Amino acid sequence: MSASYSPDTILTVFLGRGLMSEGIRQTLEDFTATGLIRNLVWIDADSFHESASEVTHLEVNHEGHPELQRRPFNELVSRSRTTRLHLGVINVIDGDDGMLHARDLTSLIEIIDSVCSHHQIHRSNVMIGAVAAPLETDLPILRGYTNLMLAPEDSQSPGTATVTYRHGYTDHRFILHCVANIASLYGLWEGSTSAPIEQLVPAKGSSFRLVRSFYRRIDGQAVQTHLKEKILSTAENPLPRLDIPGKERTAQYAENSHSFAQKAAQEILDQFRLPLIGEEITAHVQKTKVMSSSNTVRQFVGTWFKKMVTTPKRFVTELSAESRTLAEDALQASIYGKTGSVVRVGSRVDMAGQGESSQQKALYSEDLKIKYAADLQDLWTAYSNTAMTLLDAQPRLIAYGDHGVRTPAVVHTGQSPRVVVARRISDVIPGPETNYGEGLPVEVKVAVDVGEVPPYDVEGVAEFERRLARESDRGQRGMGQVIGEFKRWQEQNSRSFAFFVGSGLQGMRRELETQEQHWNQELQRLAEQGKTSVGSGLGSRIFRWLGWVTFWSAAAFGAWWAAEFYLADSPLEVSPWAATFAATETSFKWKFFGFWFGLWLIWWILQCVFETRDELRFIHLRRDLVSEVEAAQKNIAIAQQGQDRIRVGYQQFLSISKIMGILLERPFGNIDRDRRESLIPRNSMPDSVMFAEAISDSDAVEKLTRKYRRDLYKQGWLGQNVGEALDEASAMLATETGNNVNAHTLFGSTGEGSYGDLARLSDFLTEEKFREKDRSVSIWDNITVKLSQESEEFRSQILDSLQIYRGGEKVDAPYQQSLKDLVFVGFFNSEVASEKGRVKGMLNLDSELCMYQPQENESDAIGISEVLLQISDPAEESDISFIRPAQDTFDSSLLERMPTSEEFRLDEPANSPFLNHGNQTRQRPELPGTGEF
Repeated sequence: MSASYSPDTILTVFLGRGLMSEGIRQTLEDFTATGLIRNLVWIDADSFHESASEVTHLEVNHEGHPELQRRPFNELVSRSRTTRLHLGVINVIDGDDGMLHARDLTSLIEIIDSVCSHHQIHRSNVMIGAVAAPLETDLPILRGYTNLMLAPEDSQSPGTATVTYRHGYTDHRFILHCVANIASLYGLWEGSTSAPIEQLVPAKGSSFRLVRSFYRRIDGQAVQTHLKEKILSTAENPLPRLDIPGKERTAQYAENSHSFAQKAAQEILDQFRLPLIGEEITAHVQKTKVMSSSNTVRQFVGTWFKKMVTTPKRFVTELSAESRTLAEDALQASIYGKTGSVVRVGSRVDMAGQGESSQQKALYSEDLKIKYAADLQDLWTAYSNTAMTLLDAQPRLIAYGDHGVRTPAVVHTGQSPRVVVARRISDVIPGPETNYGEGLPVEVKVAVDVGEVPPYDVEGVAEFERRLARESDRGQRGMGQVIGEFKRWQEQNSRSFAFFVGSGLQGMRRELETQEQHWNQELQRLAEQGKTSVGSGLGSRIFRWLGWVTFWSAAAFGAWWAAEFYLADSPLEVSPWAATFAATETSFKWKFFGFWFGLWLIWWILQCVFETRDELRFIHLRRDLVSEVEAAQKNIAIAQQGQDRIRVGYQQFLSISKIMGILLERPFGNIDRDRRESLIPRNSMPDSVMFAEAISDSDAVEKLTRKYRRDLYKQGWLGQNVGEALDEASAMLATETGNNVNAHTLFGSTGEGSYGDLARLSDFLTEEKFREKDRSVSIWDNITVKLSQESEEFRSQILDSLQIYRGGEKVDAPYQQSLKDLVFVGFFNSEVASEKGRVKGMLNLDSELCMYQPQENESDAIGISEVLLQISDPAEESDISFIRPAQDTFDSSLLERMPTSEEFRLDEPANSPFLNHGNQTRQRPELPGTGEF
């Protein structure tokens, strides 16, 4: 029955009349206004004449605010979503016309039935009367109704002594008692999940049953909030429970957090040093071979012969090259001048397309950044994995090779069973709450013009410090104190894993700058060495000069002789030496010019010999010099590329550290610590009703905290939380911007200061709408389910320490035995029964109808609301002790006892029937803890 109970589909309607019923209605309104009960309709029988008659509607809306209003009955029913109706007739037995018999209800019920013709109606009749209440007519038993009479008694539990409410001595406590029982019977208490009266069936004939209820609401939200804060707290890194079959062991905290973080950072930087800075090129030096004499002669002769044969070609080539260069230079000087830079003739560079080339270089630079970022994906995957492993000790992919999935050496070396983790999350990657700059004065923020700076951003911290120093030199007010605070902050937060990684990256960049400078100097040295090493030797140059002298002297002699001998007009004008040479024999002439040619040939041969010697001598030196120059050039390029790669990687490092810092700082998001305040009335309530609050500082709470933390923080607990948070953030960003984030290439995209996925996601995670999101909902829901299923031992220990209000002050509640154990304990107070009722046993409990119903609150897994309903055996009207009206009968002995003389004296005045005993009243003290509601 309780499973189908829903307050949205059930309408509870009460029908009453008289002053006592009016008091009950007003108290119900008070209870509704304070949020203790909900959703009912009260009909005043004397003013209800038609379906449009106004009735009192009491409800709690969807926002949790109570609403009390007067509405026409037919309109209220038609606009409600109810399909079932609990009709409860409230019959007050007090002699003041508070009762409703069947004849009084006929017209009223017809109106209600006509309006609620489509509803399932459960009808009940609740009779209310104190002990010795006056009853002038028959008891208002209603056929077809569940007839009950509220037992006019109050006690803390069925097993304790009861206090009865007697007619004539009742006050507001009796009305509170009646309202509390009605709320328990009809399931009106806020948070109720069942209406116990539905499970009762009408009694046979004119019989009815006594009923009494006990209601307890124990609020455990304070305990639950305390548990939530303690269980989900990661201010100090939870020691993970290691996954070792057959054993239960946890990791230990690192003794030296500084050394722990530094060694972990160095390990990952060493592992990925080569992808970051590249491999340095070593010049390949060709060693001189040890050759045999025959091979040496063969190589010498071959080289000499090649030079002899190719001399004419080499001469023509050099001559044409020199001529072309001279012509181009002359043309350039004549047209554009010697400093022209627009167009160069020949093979010179065309400068007209320089703008287009710059644009292409910019595009190439962006493409190169994207390539560098993709190349470093493995590094940043290992970085994030290492950060999580330093906290939860789970082996992850942190290196290359077959053994890449492992833990850092500082976590577990494998040589001992000892597993070490960081003590605080800020020792690994500090989150945004550690950043500096949020609380700075406005004038300092404006002057420095730098936002918050994270402690692992080495470049950002240095720039921030420079700006502070600059403003201090300018005399900015209060800058000295800010600098001191900044230094203390820097000192406190310069020992994290992320800080050492950032410092290592900057150290590598400075190392590459030094290497680039070194190789530039080496390249300049090699260039100077090349000028002196490359070229012909002195011997070859001498014999080349002798050859040219011999050739041109022979040519000059021949030309001069021919001019003197053949161009003279007469023989008398021919010079004597020319005539003498001409007179010689032809064989002498050939010998003369042959000697000259032979001498030239000797010089040429010797020139080629010396050139061959120089070439063979310098060939290895020249090869080594070229390889060293090429190596130097390549190393310069590698150093420059490494610096560019580290700049790109550093921006990725900032974005990834920001992402991981946010997720590690709050692995469960911004945990919702709000709780709905428990409604604990501060005024006096009947003893059968108890509103209490569990105390959160008990030993049982601490035991539960340790138990659930042990179950939650297992080895590798961070992986799922961080992964789910990244997926959720990516989905939210995609929904907001329409651009999806590729999770597989996220750590390979460009970072801070770019438009890459990494930069966009890191910026999104810093926004309040993500940071304020509670990601612990599913985890806490699972825990609350387990909490609600906790053993009775744990729960009873927690609920043993309670506090209640007494006299407006919160005090420790007395020990209360669980109502679950008292279902069939006790019996009704005998003062309510007549002698006939006592004999028949109507004070006994009907074990088949007594019921206990726990009503757990969805938002409170610790606390509990419980109702105990105890029902008596069937009773008749004659079983109850009522005050009937006096009988008008004449006592004949009264005449015999009348006085006959004036001197009459009463011997026994106390027994005299003529004394007025009816006007005497007794004074009885009020019960403890009373007060106005």
